[in-house]
Amino acid sequence: MISPRLFLARCAVFAVACAVLMPASAEAAGGGLSNAQLQRLRRLNLPVIAPSAVPSGFHVTKAEALPGGRSYRIVYVNKAGASITFEVGQLSGRQVAAATPAPKRGFLQRLLGGTSKIARAPSAGSSPSSGTAGEAEGQGTSAIVADSRVIGPVRFTPTGQCLQGTADSSKAQVHGVQVRVSGCNFDDPDTLIGAYKSAHRY
Repeated sequence: MISPRLFLARCAVFAVACAVLMPASAEAAGGGLSNAQLQRLRRLNLPVIAPSAVPSGFHVTKAEALPGGRSYRIVYVNKAGASITFEVGQLSGRQVAAATPAPKRGFLQRLLGGTSKIARAPSAGSSPSSGTAGEAEGQGTSAIVADSRVIGPVRFTPTGQCLQGTADSSKAQVHGVQVRVSGCNFDDPDTLIGAYKSAHRY
């Protein structure tokens, strides 16, 4: 019969062995990514951009390089079928963030339920508004705007059941990359906007 002391000693050894053998991929690395996923993305020699505040109920389903090996995609989903996608690629010296086409106001009004999160996008040649992102600014072309110190401001516009936007790389802290962010199947865009604003470099 094993003595209690010997039994406890064996249990302690077993616990240490399990901790050593546990794969690093099971450990969280930030942005909802595992260490293994983060290391795979870093092999692309691109900064890894992901939300530091992953919305409650969302988890990473994809963290993969795209064809060509010069960009990658991170996809977050929840049980309700909503998704948030961060797509990051190299930005050449001559390339600039593509302007997102102006949306139809009716779609955004229905999405936002008449709230004041619709901002008028400035027309060509006009100076940016001094109001904060998301404030109603009268009649005209409308968009949902958000800002991130890391990847720059964005204007989200509707495409089907999704809101999509390309960050303004000229105003980003992280240089040399273009970041596209989209959110699909949302009743309220606040979740997407919150994730965008929390964008972080890992």
